[in-house]
Amino acid sequence: LIVTAMRTLSSVFVIVALILGYLGSTLARSVTVDVRAPWHRHPLSFIPEISEFVFDGTADAFWNYVDGMCAHSKKVDDVILQMRSGNVSVHSETLSDQISELQSVAFEAASNITSKPMHTLMHTMVDFGHYSPAIQFFETLASKYADAGSTCEGGAFVVLFPGEKVVCSSSGLTDSENILERLIPSKSSLASSMQDEDVGDAAGSSEWDHSFPRESSQQSTSTTGAQHTRKAVLYGLVGSSAFCKLHQGLANAVEAGQLAEYSARHHLQPVASAQSAASLQGFGVFLDIKNMEYKNVDDASSASSGDSSTTVDPSIADWDTLGLNFEKVLQNVPASAFQERTKEELVPLLRDQLTQAQAGAGAEDSTMKVWKMHDLGLQTLQQVRTTATLSTSNAAMQKLQEIVHNFPRYASMISATKVSAAVREEVAQFYQTAGVGMGMMGMSQALPPNSVLINGRRTDLSVSTFNIFDLLVDIRSELAVTSKLAALNLPKLVKTQVARIATNVGAAAQGQGVSQKQVRIDVSKGGKHVVSFLNNLEKDATYRHLPRSLRTLLQPAWSLTALSRNLYTLILVVDPLTQSGANMLMQIYMMMQQQYPVRFGLVFNCVSTGPHAQEDFCRLFAQMRTKHSMEYATSFVLSLAQTVMEGDEPAAFDREFLSRIYTGTVEAMSEQAGGDSWMSSGSSAVAATAKTAAVKEVAELFPTSATSAALLHADFVSNTTAYLTARNLPMNSYSLNGIVVRVGEDGQGLHMMMQLLGREQHHVTSLYRRKLITDKTKSLFSAILAQAKAYNRYHSMLDETEPLYVDLSAELLASVDFVIPALKDVDVAALDPVVSTTVLHLPLSRQGFAAAATALRWAIATAEKNIVATSGGDSDQDEDGEDGSPAVHVHQRVGFVWQVDASLSSDRTCDATQSESCAAQDSAAQQESVLKLLAQVRAALVAPSHVCGASCAAELVKAYQFLSEKFTDNASTEDLFKNLFGVLTPSASAAWTNAEIDVQDVVSKAGVSHKAISAALFGADEASSAVQSATLVHNGRTLIVPMQNDDESEESSASGLYEEDLVLLTSLEGERLANQLVPLVRSLAQRECSSGPCAHTQHLKHSPLDKHHYFSALLQQLSAYCGSYNAGGTGPVGAGGRKTSKGGSHRYDVESTIDQLEGLQGQISGSAGSALLYRIEPPAASFASPVDDLQIVIVVDPLTTAGQRAAALIPLLSEQLQYALTVVLMPRLDISDFPLQNFYRFVTAHSGAEEASVADVSAAHVASTAAARFTSLPRQHTLTVRMDTPEPWNVQSSVAQQDIDNLRCTATQCGDPSSASPDSTAVTYALKNVLVAGQCFEGGAAGSRYGGMPPNGLQLTLTQAQQHASSRANSTSTANAAAGSYADTLVMQNLGYFQLQANPGLFVLDTAQGRATEIYQLQADQPGVDAASGVKYIAVRSFEDVIHRLLVHKRAGKEHLSLLGEDDATVPADSEAAELHGKKNTKGKGGLLSSLSKSLFGGSSSAEEAETVAVEAAGVRAGVTEEAEDDRIHVFSLATGHMYERLLRIMMLSVTRHSSKPVKFWLFENYLSPTFKQSAAVMAAQYGFEVGYVTYKWPQWLTQQTQQQRIIWGYKILFLDVLFPLNVKKVIYVDADQVVRADLKELWDLDLQGHAYAYTPFCTSREETLGFQFWQQGYWKDHLRGRPYHISALYVVDLQRFRRNAVGDSLRAIYDQLSRDPNSLANLDQDLPNYAQHQVPIFSLPQEWLWCESWCSDDSKSTAKTIDLCNNPLHKEPKLDMARRVVSGELFNQSWVQLDDEIRTTLLAQG
Repeated sequence: LIVTAMRTLSSVFVIVALILGYLGSTLARSVTVDVRAPWHRHPLSFIPEISEFVFDGTADAFWNYVDGMCAHSKKVDDVILQMRSGNVSVHSETLSDQISELQSVAFEAASNITSKPMHTLMHTMVDFGHYSPAIQFFETLASKYADAGSTCEGGAFVVLFPGEKVVCSSSGLTDSENILERLIPSKSSLASSMQDEDVGDAAGSSEWDHSFPRESSQQSTSTTGAQHTRKAVLYGLVGSSAFCKLHQGLANAVEAGQLAEYSARHHLQPVASAQSAASLQGFGVFLDIKNMEYKNVDDASSASSGDSSTTVDPSIADWDTLGLNFEKVLQNVPASAFQERTKEELVPLLRDQLTQAQAGAGAEDSTMKVWKMHDLGLQTLQQVRTTATLSTSNAAMQKLQEIVHNFPRYASMISATKVSAAVREEVAQFYQTAGVGMGMMGMSQALPPNSVLINGRRTDLSVSTFNIFDLLVDIRSELAVTSKLAALNLPKLVKTQVARIATNVGAAAQGQGVSQKQVRIDVSKGGKHVVSFLNNLEKDATYRHLPRSLRTLLQPAWSLTALSRNLYTLILVVDPLTQSGANMLMQIYMMMQQQYPVRFGLVFNCVSTGPHAQEDFCRLFAQMRTKHSMEYATSFVLSLAQTVMEGDEPAAFDREFLSRIYTGTVEAMSEQAGGDSWMSSGSSAVAATAKTAAVKEVAELFPTSATSAALLHADFVSNTTAYLTARNLPMNSYSLNGIVVRVGEDGQGLHMMMQLLGREQHHVTSLYRRKLITDKTKSLFSAILAQAKAYNRYHSMLDETEPLYVDLSAELLASVDFVIPALKDVDVAALDPVVSTTVLHLPLSRQGFAAAATALRWAIATAEKNIVATSGGDSDQDEDGEDGSPAVHVHQRVGFVWQVDASLSSDRTCDATQSESCAAQDSAAQQESVLKLLAQVRAALVAPSHVCGASCAAELVKAYQFLSEKFTDNASTEDLFKNLFGVLTPSASAAWTNAEIDVQDVVSKAGVSHKAISAALFGADEASSAVQSATLVHNGRTLIVPMQNDDESEESSASGLYEEDLVLLTSLEGERLANQLVPLVRSLAQRECSSGPCAHTQHLKHSPLDKHHYFSALLQQLSAYCGSYNAGGTGPVGAGGRKTSKGGSHRYDVESTIDQLEGLQGQISGSAGSALLYRIEPPAASFASPVDDLQIVIVVDPLTTAGQRAAALIPLLSEQLQYALTVVLMPRLDISDFPLQNFYRFVTAHSGAEEASVADVSAAHVASTAAARFTSLPRQHTLTVRMDTPEPWNVQSSVAQQDIDNLRCTATQCGDPSSASPDSTAVTYALKNVLVAGQCFEGGAAGSRYGGMPPNGLQLTLTQAQQHASSRANSTSTANAAAGSYADTLVMQNLGYFQLQANPGLFVLDTAQGRATEIYQLQADQPGVDAASGVKYIAVRSFEDVIHRLLVHKRAGKEHLSLLGEDDATVPADSEAAELHGKKNTKGKGGLLSSLSKSLFGGSSSAEEAETVAVEAAGVRAGVTEEAEDDRIHVFSLATGHMYERLLRIMMLSVTRHSSKPVKFWLFENYLSPTFKQSAAVMAAQYGFEVGYVTYKWPQWLTQQTQQQRIIWGYKILFLDVLFPLNVKKVIYVDADQVVRADLKELWDLDLQGHAYAYTPFCTSREETLGFQFWQQGYWKDHLRGRPYHISALYVVDLQRFRRNAVGDSLRAIYDQLSRDPNSLANLDQDLPNYAQHQVPIFSLPQEWLWCESWCSDDSKSTAKTIDLCNNPLHKEPKLDMARRVVSGELFNQSWVQLDDEIRTTLLAQG
């Protein structure tokens, strides 16, 4: 019965959908929306686009693709010839077939060099136009030379550097040698044409360039002499014969050493018959159903018919109410749709369902009763489940897409759906069992809502910044990563286990999977006489009132639970003579003052640095503590800290200064014992006895004569230094119960202290619950450290949230000579075939040999531990893994690769006159000798099997230790040989003497290994550079080990590598990976190789040593794979830092949750399959091979925007990409608001098929046109077009005949007037810009890679690279040099965010000319920064969402300057504002400390206190020559919809008519129609004003608004500091619906008395509306505290002061906090500045500056300077009717109607 009912329900739905489609096709209200790029997409652009896909894999693959296409150059030439002949259209069938054939050839050429799983992705990304901006990027580079190269054969040409000479081949040249001779001019001609070229034009200048030689041949390519600087760039179409000939000639030139390198770049000659703007894909479109409470629509186009938005043709109305011949309708319904029901049985059901469906489509959806909405989520689920039961999961997803994309159409019908008991039970059980559910905390831990999960990595579908191009890149990244695992050819079961381990490691970073414990350091060990505790909660009287029992932790608490137990021990490691250290001390003092239940301890830096006397301070501190008390010592420290914070230069903190602080502290403390005298100002009378005692104490500590007393408290200094060395604790850091946190110069680290305390409370509560600590525990601190298995020594690796892994190939590892300390002489066959691999890349220096000795000692200790463990003995270390499983014991093999000179294997003859050359050769000779010595030692001691017994290991350590002590750069090799001979035991010495060494073989092998590992670690580009530090790779995990210079330390441990560090590393890696992987590889070795040949390893010779190498290398490869899986794969360190993927950092382990979901089905009676889970399989006829390594899971609430996007992605992923995927539907269980008030489409090349069956759109048309197509739309709704674009897109409407803000139907038509169909609407948007967004921070000193605080207000400019180079070459003036500035902006305090508009091309990002450049410069050691010019090059070449990181630092000598000096402007009259103004000008006191206090201890922090960095006073925009005095009035406004645009035109005319100065209007472009922009240009010419357009993309980090009206309100107020060019100093905002009656010059010249902006207060003179003034009572009255509430219809902004005072940052911060409550900021643009008055005071304008009939009396109208047509809450008068009535009469020279008629006449006259 249930199945029958479900089938009936499904039949009804299918048929009703078909009927509605039939009705829709008849009614035919349709909307089509497309987006066009500002460039053309060439018919053959697929060739270079495919090459870019290939290039994203490897550079070698690109050149292989070039070779493949050059093999088909004739086909390419034939198509080009046809297109250029002009006789055949590119759309002709013949040429179209040829292009299709060529496209198949291009894809085949790429398929041959890419893996099969990549093939469908390649087709899709090219189809999407993913690489279209990359091709346009290269075209912009080619445009510089296009004229010179236009005559070249086939459009291909070469640019030679230096000199930028353009050359090309001729049709008569066929021999590559002739081409080479023709291309390469003589040295003299090159020299004569040398000049400075832009770095962007030079070959191989960046990662986006296709540089030859190939990666695989870079090491063998030779370049010598002056020719090394010769480079060339080839522009052309890959595959054309012209391109291929030039490519071959240039490649020969590179290989012959005549060119250093050459680059190939794309350039396609335009085709006249195919010059149409590129159609874009990858965006969504909403058609929002508009709320028509106020009838704000333009009546100009429908004056004859009036407002007829709800009028429908009577005949159609009758038809819609069941005026149907069901017999005829059902004849056209497929028989399969009836599902065993007769037509007669279905007709009654159809009548009911159709009536409900039409009722739903014909009424305002918001009128649906709340109780009908309650189960909409479950009812949608039921509809989808029913389809899946009767058909397939794929069909169910089609049903889902139809519902959520057209929800208003089906809402009423769905609300009548009965939800089965099985569905309700499944949903309830899953939410309860899995602990998940929408809105529940557990959801983010199991299945993150509204997400696409690709192998556990999340893409959030709910955010407005969703970007399909990023998703495609993430898929590619995952395929690239998983292909590495597939390449290992492991059994499927093993591969599955490895993949699960990798996912769990990634999930651990998110708090899932393998537990991620907080690493702790045992800071108590050795700290007894070093750590100075300031308090003791268990003994001090201050804390006696607090409860003592730990049971108190179990009580609910919203803050830190206070106990009189030392539950939280916080130890600071500080240098009090630094600003950072002083800040930390002051922070702790304030926490103690507030009686935080924390025990505080101090450890000081006692090693003097530079001019500072840290050692003297430590001795003074110890003296104070000994002679007086800890209270006195604390006061001494705090007094010093306060002085340091106030000091301008800390250079005077010497012994004399510290002694004065000491005596002053003793005097003050003696007079006011126990007081806070150190904080008070003024000086107290010095007690004679205290003064005398203090002076004597200092004299005793620092006697003038050399006596034994000079060493007083030296033990405290030495103990402290030894403690810090042993624990390796970083200076200016703190540890909370052993958790170490670094504190940066800007205070970073202190901000997270409270968060860390909160987490620690949760941890200790858990320990108490598990009875691991009790009230009887004597030392809670020791117990917590013991339970955490705290490590003895801190290392920076503990700070790595994403450790760096490098996969050292098996071939590379085979070239390394390993040592396996086994402590007993065993054959390799008896040794465990799986050992851990540690490779050290070391310099041939004392420090390198010291590191080698350290590594060997550690490996020996590991072997000893393994023997004890495997023999059943005790171990001093815990043997459990992190997850409670036994720790795995494994031997270590240690290998050393020595950093050698490249000249080792070359001819080393030198001219005696060339001293530097001979010195280099002498160094190389010494390196050879040392390498020979090391080879002899190894040959004498280590067996061929690499196994090293006890005596062997000891001898090796002795040898390396000897070299670490005796080796120097000028040491005699003969002496080293003799002395080392004496160090070794006689047997070892004898073996060494008899060892025969092939020196050349040793040297050659060392060079090869060095180059190979350098390339693996640092990339091919860095492989040849000198390496100054050591690198350690342990099973892929990579650490940089700092190396000190020989003259920096005499200690043998100066390498910076400690055994404790290696113990920590192996412990962390064991818990992270080895404990899981070692047993897996051991099991594989046993299973695969226990008898006979090893399966899956047929390439081995199957000797014991081969197997040992293979499985040990396999462990290293699997560790590197799993460890780097979280970051998107391994990669070299490189000069620019590690490489990471774009898909985020964390992974979710979704398998267990999905397994749990599937397991529920057996527990639910009557279940016909899961209603939540759907397995979607690709089409059966899929030509792609299955992608087993790609797990795609979509988790979504269907009735959300994310659900609409997901419904569009499902067919893309399953049908186009042909991937299997899992869909989990997670509906909300209680819906109270109508969920989807819109129709939605997402545009892909095949998305039109969604409507094809309904609208009868041909498949060919759907495939060729990328557009959002809406059909069968209800006629009664007024619709608004809203775009859903990728984050980097800035799109503006370019073609629209109708008002896209108010799409509505009249009685006769719904569509465009010029459309062939009266009910079809077409809208085209243009991609105006691609955004360049990023974050800018101050990096400390040059070379620091860690960003500090944002340089708030720093001006940045973006300039086209070619124009930047031209201005440099011409040495133009400052103003003219920046004339090519493309865009400018300010750096926000909010996250250091900046946003600039660009388009595909190469750009230069730099600080703006002026004070910004004078004070700041870009940090040189960051990616993209050119060292010579100091600017950052940015390649805009994709639609991916890229966040550019920019580090700047102040120039030498400018460290204490701000972007703007003291503000000498008038202080605001408001007393509170004046107080804040005073705080802003208080230098060095309280700024950082105050903000830290607020963030840690609560309370409101004013924006002025937190954000005080200023911008340049002049506000000059680089690239715009600032006028001496801008005589224009700048007016800002915005509008949306034809009616408001009509009002805006009238406002602009009224402003211009009354203004005595020129006016420039700045209009917000995002919502303006194309027709308005055309009319604005006409009006500007007619009336003599200027018009400029501004735009901005709402940043993703700022709380988003979804209603268009609220979005517009946000743009009015949130981005004023960055919206206008920087040379605009002031702006007046005027609402579009105002009419101005006065000269705005009066307002322009008004003195704002130091305020950033001025508003007009609301009128209070109209008594009948006083009750609507909410600010006169309740919350607002209390908040305003007597200040007026202002209206936002008109305001003046002093942009200089606005930017200087960081008002924009303040407003955004307040908005972001308040907007999280959806009920706050009801009138966003108005409520926000009024709410923020306490932080940002408002200057109140005179009342006459804004008159509104709703609030102002009729009597006051005569003095009004502006008339605002604000809505009246008493009645809903249409806006235009109000305008005609209010703006008329004797008070107006021209009525509103007259102004309107004048504008209409002007526009008609201009056509």
